[in-house]
Amino acid sequence: MNLLLLDPSELSPDNSTTLCGRRAEHICHTLNAQVGNSLSAGIINGEYGNAEITHINTEKTEVSLHFRPNKKKPLQQSPTSLPITLIIALPRPKVAKRLIAVCAECGVKELHFINSFRVEKSFWQSPQLNAENIHQQLLLGLEQSKDTALPVVSLHSKFKPFVEDKLAAIRSNKDCFVAHPYNADLTL
Repeated sequence: MNLLLLDPSELSPDNSTTLCGRRAEHICHTLNAQVGNSLSAGIINGEYGNAEITHINTEKTEVSLHFRPNKKKPLQQSPTSLPITLIIALPRPKVAKRLIAVCAECGVKELHFINSFRVEKSFWQSPQLNAENIHQQLLLGLEQSKDTALPVVSLHSKFKPFVEDKLAAIRSNKDCFVAHPYNADLTL
């Protein structure tokens, strides 16, 4: 975790919060942080700066933090990313899970999973594709890349409606590239 991501709803009016679970375990056990230490922290779809550790409860693995601007630098916005949109046939659910995190880490801001001839219908019912699991994978990727801008992931289980109704709007005024495993002259 290179950036501690905080949901705006987790912060009290004075910008403090208490964390438990995966993030608190990482702070306590991986970073071996102490009270008074500062961590890089950001608000999802918002600014980033530092969070100072104000209290650690090792018995419950809870960490209390105060999110504030750095004394040397004010709060900053995430760097502007390239407008990269990825459209990909839905892979196996475990691969899709990893792919979501990697795309967020690499700066892809829009990801569309589509159906194709070889996509098994059962893949679309996988719990890996529920909104909460997708959100968690996006957060893991953003934490690694020190980004706060949450990408958008869309699922399109019908190929023809996607191509007829959505593709033109997605690719308008953009350079488009096709990554295809065969040597073919494809022109969009």
